[in-house]
Amino acid sequence: DIPTINTSKPLKRGDKNPEVINLRRILTIQGDLADDNVTSAKFDEDVDKALRQFQLRHMLEADGVVGGKTKEALN
Repeated sequence: DIPTINTSKPLKRGDKNPEVINLRRILTIQGDLADDNVTSAKFDEDVDKALRQFQLRHMLEADGVVGGKTKEALN
């Protein structure tokens, strides 16, 4: 069961949000994030790097922010 991102505001490095747990799970399933601490709600450097890699693979702007098209691609 693949989780989805359900927030209207963008997620970015430094944020602490329960949705980051779903982001970690998605990035782990996609192979962009090593299976580390998928229960942490902190958007840290590892999540930022993994998200940028995901964005590059999906030909999105690799800005490290979950919003708009990145959120669509993740979901």
